[in-house]
Amino acid sequence: MEIRPYEDDITALFEASQWGCVSTLNILIQRDPLILDKLSLTSLTETPLHISALLGHLAFTQILLTVRPKLATELEIFIRTPLHLAAAEGLQRNCPKFVEGDNAEFLSQKDEVAGNTMLHLAAMFKQIETIGFLLTIPKVAEAANSSNPNGFTALDVIEHSPRDFKSIEIGQVLMNAVSTILTFMALTYIYCVSMV
Repeated sequence: MEIRPYEDDITALFEASQWGCVSTLNILIQRDPLILDKLSLTSLTETPLHISALLGHLAFTQILLTVRPKLATELEIFIRTPLHLAAAEGLQRNCPKFVEGDNAEFLSQKDEVAGNTMLHLAAMFKQIETIGFLLTIPKVAEAANSSNPNGFTALDVIEHSPRDFKSIEIGQVLMNAVSTILTFMALTYIYCVSMV
């Protein structure tokens, strides 16, 4: 079987994403400006963005999102976006780049493995900084009380995890977020009823 030149470049791209090698990425993009578009031609289920987000390669991640923002919405085999992986690993420094511009549409998307949102995953792995960041995003904050298929909210996930200082602190952050949302909903309801 003959190996096509672009397949070598795709392999090099994936290897560069594992190491966060920005210089290799730039060379590959210069050599073939469509290399990130050609990812859909491969049989691989994850993108270099999934890998760089998971491993926390911020500069590499930023270049990928600048050159091809649509990569942020690509799903891997378990129906997780790169942001799901970054949230689970506590890589909040990678998260802001994912939610810029048109990338915010997938924020409340659940993974197929367990039906968890990014907030569920960050709670499960006790990533307090990531939780704090995610709750600053209106769509995530509005869905803070959503349940996974087991009926657990992110707060329930924390309450069913081993107790330690982090879980107590995260529980407080999540309770405050849910309380704010419920207060807003109640005030909206009262306002709407008074207008009738």
